[in-house]
Amino acid sequence: VAPVLFLAKTELGFNAQEMEAILKAVTRRKGLTTVVVLLVIAAIVYARILGMTPDQQKVLLYAVQDYLPMAMFVTLAILLFSGFPVAFILGGLAFTFGIIGYFLDMFSLIEFFNFMPRIWFQAAENLVLVAVPAFVFMGVMMERSGVANDLLYCVQVLLKKVAGSLALAVVIMGTVLAAMTGIIGASVTMMTALALPTMIKQGYKNSLSCGCIAASGTL
Repeated sequence: VAPVLFLAKTELGFNAQEMEAILKAVTRRKGLTTVVVLLVIAAIVYARILGMTPDQQKVLLYAVQDYLPMAMFVTLAILLFSGFPVAFILGGLAFTFGIIGYFLDMFSLIEFFNFMPRIWFQAAENLVLVAVPAFVFMGVMMERSGVANDLLYCVQVLLKKVAGSLALAVVIMGTVLAAMTGIIGASVTMMTALALPTMIKQGYKNSLSCGCIAASGTL
């Protein structure tokens, strides 16, 4: 942190009070250190770019376009270990790199506003999604008839010597159903109807139960 703050003082002209405020914010929360360092580095880079000639800026911007996806991936990997909520990391990262891509002329705002209609029309034309209600209906029928409990019990008996056997059984069943359906939403919805009541009855926490079902549906 110290070298970055020193560069901030020399390049950006921060005074002593601003440096002290940054240090207090960094020491108050450990996860904030990474974000502050990245913001200071971004400000230094931006200040450097403003000091270039227009021709140098164009050459730099065209060179950055090739490495922008790699920079986004590395930034995401760093921020995931910073302790910040994942929702804010994903949203902020998408917004930040979207702004960067806009200023680099990688896409126009007209194309951006065409994304949502394109997604909705493609979903309406997708014939695979027609089977989703059938899978949900199958899951509800298996849960009401008791077949789901029997399946979970059989897998639980096979894994009885392992701690958390019911959770492992749910993950295995979710993986099999996800491969059968081919649709994440259908498999997760089906496993919710099948396994969630059983897991709650056996004392599993709601967070652990929902986490197992959601994770197994994406395998």
